[in-house]
Amino acid sequence: MRTRELGRLVGRDLRRTRGALSTAGFGILAGTAALVFFLSLGLGVRAVLLGDVFPLDKIELEPKGGADPGLLALVLGGSSVPRIQPESVEQLRAMPEVRRVYPKLRFAFPSSARGGQALIGQDVGTSEMVGDGVEPALVAADVHPSWSFEDPWKQAGAACTSDVQCDADKYCEHPTGMAQGKCVEPVPVLVSRYLVELFNKGIAPAHGLPPVGTALLERASGVTFTMRLGESLLGASKQGSVRTVRGRVVGVSSRAIDLGLTLPIDTVRR
Repeated sequence: MRTRELGRLVGRDLRRTRGALSTAGFGILAGTAALVFFLSLGLGVRAVLLGDVFPLDKIELEPKGGADPGLLALVLGGSSVPRIQPESVEQLRAMPEVRRVYPKLRFAFPSSARGGQALIGQDVGTSEMVGDGVEPALVAADVHPSWSFEDPWKQAGAACTSDVQCDADKYCEHPTGMAQGKCVEPVPVLVSRYLVELFNKGIAPAHGLPPVGTALLERASGVTFTMRLGESLLGASKQGSVRTVRGRVVGVSSRAIDLGLTLPIDTVRR
């Protein structure tokens, strides 16, 4: 058979079956697209679950909770806060399978916070604030390059009695038990993406406030606010004295506490 005759035969067969070929081609394209979509979806879900929700290379340990005292707690007072002893932390750090150990310290005192004028146009706050302290090395990659995530008291300036004696970017902090304070920079604070989403979807619409996107919050890194440590709506702490400190948002981190603020662990300790 000559080449010309073969070409005419193939062309005639294609014209005769073009409907079936179009249907089959569409089916192949749809099947390939569906395969790529579900494969990408599965890989994305796997990355989120094993990377953020249930990371395979990270284990978070919490102290064993005590027995619930029930109504006796109203008479006898609250029990001591459970914690992991330093000896246990050192034992974990000495294990050959463990690369690094990053202690966390939850707030064991009442606190509140208020601020946001520079970011959303008016001050907002919470009468009951929760938070924790973490090692700076754990969140180093999430901190804005312009700031550091260290306890500002390590680089405290001159002695002072009021904010007017300090530079414009510092304030006078009075630690518990000290008659005079020192000029320090605001405490660095990290917030979680979950907290940003909660504000945007629940709090902002209810109060007519503008939403705060993660990108906007990162660009506005350095916004300061006021924290009241040792006192909240439910009362003051039974130990120590109430202090007013300034905080500065230095980044958004997936390792920050979900509903609260994350500070350097040395700041929470003191």
